[in-house]
Amino acid sequence: MPHITIKAYKRNLSYAQKQELADAVSQTIIEKLGAKPESISIDLVEYAPEDWEGQVHNVEIVPRMEQLIRKPGQSN
Repeated sequence: MPHITIKAYKRNLSYAQKQELADAVSQTIIEKLGAKPESISIDLVEYAPEDWEGQVHNVEIVPRMEQLIRKPGQSN
């Protein structure tokens, strides 16, 4: 615990870029949730832009809009 899933458009990130992302997310989770580094797992799931609405937005974001701790369009 915790397991974080990041869903995003395909970015063609290199292995090093993915590691940098994982390190940054891990550091935040350690600081904010008090998690131990060895307890964190992170998954990156990439989608083609044309698949986003049907596979992510309508299925996962819209039904949980009230529970989201950050909503689409929020600038801060």
